[in-house]
Amino acid sequence: MKTRTCLLAAVVCCSVVAMGCKDAATADAQPTATSDAKSTAAGYDAAAALPELSDGTLDNRAKLPAPEPQKYLDFQGNEAVIKVGEDRMVCLHLTYDGPDVAFTLAKSYQGKYGHHVVLLEAKEPLAPNTVVDCSDASEMKKYGPYTITDTDIPPGHATLLKTGMKLVLQSHYVNAGTKPLTVRDGLRLSLIPMDQVTHWTSTFVTNTLDIEIPAKGARKVRFDCAVKQDVSLILVGGHMHEYGKRFELEFGPSVDKLERIYLAAPWTPEFRDLPPIYEFFDAPIKLTKGSILRTTCEWDNPTDKPVTFPHEMCDAFGFVAGTKVPEVCDAKAEILPTGPGGGTARLAFTVSEGAQSNPKLKDPLVGHVYGSIYKKEDVKLTGPVEGATAVVTGIDIQIDLRTDAVSKTFYTSPQIPVGKYTFLGFFDVDGSSSGAADRDPETGDPVTLPTNVIEIQDGKAIDLTISFDLVL
Repeated sequence: MKTRTCLLAAVVCCSVVAMGCKDAATADAQPTATSDAKSTAAGYDAAAALPELSDGTLDNRAKLPAPEPQKYLDFQGNEAVIKVGEDRMVCLHLTYDGPDVAFTLAKSYQGKYGHHVVLLEAKEPLAPNTVVDCSDASEMKKYGPYTITDTDIPPGHATLLKTGMKLVLQSHYVNAGTKPLTVRDGLRLSLIPMDQVTHWTSTFVTNTLDIEIPAKGARKVRFDCAVKQDVSLILVGGHMHEYGKRFELEFGPSVDKLERIYLAAPWTPEFRDLPPIYEFFDAPIKLTKGSILRTTCEWDNPTDKPVTFPHEMCDAFGFVAGTKVPEVCDAKAEILPTGPGGGTARLAFTVSEGAQSNPKLKDPLVGHVYGSIYKKEDVKLTGPVEGATAVVTGIDIQIDLRTDAVSKTFYTSPQIPVGKYTFLGFFDVDGSSSGAADRDPETGDPVTLPTNVIEIQDGKAIDLTISFDLVL
């Protein structure tokens, strides 16, 4: 997996994303959430003065390069005026009447104070060239995701544009200047011959509109999505705005067998435009039909008013390969208790050299790990003190250490209050506890000593390797 930072313009409608990425190791200083970062990424000189037009507005129209129809397919929006202080989205309805084509990159062209320009699929298409104000959340429901802009995908991967598709070119501006702006945006698709496509690729989105963060308060929500088709996840990121605190995406065959595949904790305001991005180009994650994706978002609202969608959002976005159809989920979110704060732990597992050399260990190092997490002060060398209650119970994860020193599969804890904890458990290498009501270690099973201390920190997700140091 490769991690990079991305210049994210927006998650709009059903989380349609506009972003430009670069490797985290070479990323420049991150802009603030109100910067002109998106415009700069599209080739716009944010420092240049805008000329004034005869109507008193500033000329903020983006210029597309000269047409090259053999290499590119261009879309250009209509002119619109963005008033001072206005946060506005404008949608131009289109019908693509050209031949089926494949494209690899959607490059955006936008002026100063631009938040994004993207192509959407119209769920309720209007006549071509119809322009509507689509700033309201009720309007956003009328569109579906189609392009992720300014983001490269691996060679041979491409998205299909079919003849007759009903599209919308959506532009979003937040005019933080002192004069109204005349804007006109564009989008350029880089074409690839159809016979050069080895992997059809489409957008990936999980999204909820159920966001209301109380004034001077905190909120935590989560929602589950069932995968609709067999696809391979090759890139993923998260999206919240300035009040975000933590973002997590998990995946697994069922709700009780989930593993984390993306985490941004703590979330910072800069992540609205530059979220961490995980790439899985070399080892895509196989999302099988019917499996579960769980998205969890947390916020702190320091203002005197509630914050709702679209001023805050909770979306995962990315690319999936192996399909011509977007993998999209719009779900109702469950509100979770925020509690007094806390963090999570992601646990890997290993068996110490001393335990591996124990003659009692006769079975191969593959099987289920069973265990619990206790407060550190509730555990002595002989185990939990009398009357102690585990903070987390029912830990059950299958690992394989026949060739790996440390497990490649992980257990991710729920949120735990700040403090020190101890993992107690055993490695069921002979399979004797499989399906048993009471799971207890037997002779030959590696077990833990009370030396695996987990120190939970507020708002943090820690990684720790649990060692089995003794064999019964």
